Amino acid sequence: DLHGIPVPRELGGMNLPMLVYFLNSEMLGRADVSVMAHHGFHGGIAMALLLFSIREGTTEIDPVTGRVKKTRFLEAIQEISRGDAWGCMDITEPDAGSDMAAIRAKGEQDADGNWFVTGEKIFITSGHGKWHFVIARTEENADADDPMAGLKGLSFFLVKTYDDDADGTRTRHVKLSRVEEKMGHSGSATCGLIFDRAPAVLVGKRGEGFQYMLTLMNNARVGVGFECLGLCEAAWRKAVDYAAERRSMGKSIDRHEMIADMLDEMEADVVALRALSVHAGIHEELAQKLQLALDHYGQMSPEERKEAERELKFHKARSRRLTPLLKYFGAEKAVEISRRCIQIHGGNGYITEYGAEKLMRDAMV
Repeated sequence: DLHGIPVPRELGGMNLPMLVYFLNSEMLGRADVSVMAHHGFHGGIAMALLLFSIREGTTEIDPVTGRVKKTRFLEAIQEISRGDAWGCMDITEPDAGSDMAAIRAKGEQDADGNWFVTGEKIFITSGHGKWHFVIARTEENADADDPMAGLKGLSFFLVKTYDDDADGTRTRHVKLSRVEEKMGHSGSATCGLIFDRAPAVLVGKRGEGFQYMLTLMNNARVGVGFECLGLCEAAWRKAVDYAAERRSMGKSIDRHEMIADMLDEMEADVVALRALSVHAGIHEELAQKLQLALDHYGQMSPEERKEAERELKFHKARSRRLTPLLKYFGAEKAVEISRRCIQIHGGNGYITEYGAEKLMRDAMV
């Protein structure tokens, strides 16, 4: 049931705010951030499918009750909400990471209007699942002198890894080329993928791939913040427990001023990161919900619409400001606090038995 926390009840979910999903993710992150990362590709992808369907006009919503009557990606949303499948976002290529204008994977349409994706993707988190959001090129860069012009030729696709055939076999469309061996995040597969004319469905319109991917990545930034928060909380608690047990010079080391100061600073950073995470999550969720209300709910008076537009402008501005800060601050503090956890453990922090070094390895991602 946890996979469907934010998904509407009529689609098989629990119909709770996205912020509740993120808070639950923090709990998972305290136990193991790689498990939390994989968990994010369930409910997070299901909600993205619904949001994108609404955005492109293929979801019908009751204007009075706000309930979803039908939606384009119903099969995928329900599978993911049940935990029977998961999705991933396929951006990175051997020669294109943060520079999405350099993406070379191609989306091609045949004479019958069917779409196919061909190309290679690498470093794809949870890429061994059934559903793939793939950004691929449908138009070539017309201006070789403009390095950003390539973004205009990108489109957004949903690709299914395989189809189950009537005879009980499977027809595979996406090849898993490798699973990376990493220094951390061992519970989350990082995959290389090959698309060889894989059947795909276009999400939105041609050339809108960059805009759709930005929406997906903005939500992912909030998720990364809560992931870092869970790890920081785990590192701080582990340090507190160890410092209370370890004795030196006739007293537990948490009663030594230097260690006590380190623990206090770690706790303050965790509290600050939690405040920033929740703050960013609230603004991002309210911005998306207000945008949907303005675009698709017809039961608004002119005064209500004007007020909703004012609120949308405010929440969108705050979200755009806070989400990159959250990702930066969270990542920095995850490394810093896990390192301090190792320091407080002393020599034992370097030993795998105590688990402090694992937190450091996980934080480095």
